[in-house]
Amino acid sequence: SFLSELIEKRKSLIINDLVGVHNVLSICPDLFTEMDNFIVLPLFEKGKLYGIFLFAKSKTNFDKIDAQIAEVLINGIWRAVEKSEREDEKERLLEQTKALIDKHEAIMLLIEPYYGKIVGANLAATNFYGYSKEELLALSINDINMLDKDKIRNLRLDAFLKSQKYFTFPHRLKDGNVKMVD
Repeated sequence: SFLSELIEKRKSLIINDLVGVHNVLSICPDLFTEMDNFIVLPLFEKGKLYGIFLFAKSKTNFDKIDAQIAEVLINGIWRAVEKSEREDEKERLLEQTKALIDKHEAIMLLIEPYYGKIVGANLAATNFYGYSKEELLALSINDINMLDKDKIRNLRLDAFLKSQKYFTFPHRLKDGNVKMVD
């Protein structure tokens, strides 16, 4: 049958004059009433047949160029679908990570390493510092860290470059109190 030929060759199959070459009208007779020239394109995923795409026309025959164009088109669409699925999965994982961080008991600030802008803060941080999340995100770490700004920047860059992983700093809370933080 044409399906076994399609799977065996693992490439597109051109069928011009369907009735004369392959008797598959019994599969879906209404579909084939006006069309008798086809490109049947298998799509394999991890070595298994994932789907079959069918291109049809009535009056003129398909040739190898038509089959190549169909393969490029379907492969491009398939890559775009896979990319979209990967992006959706990344987005889902990012949302899960954000939710875990936001609900975690540990006080967490995410600091942009060069300028020191606070770009993320979890609920524990807002409770500890006394600021709303919006207020924290409007601040720089220089606004709450009591050390010299140049020293803070150098230590941030050390952390970014992973040459130093642990710090203890005096931080000023919204109410003016100073607490030592790690």
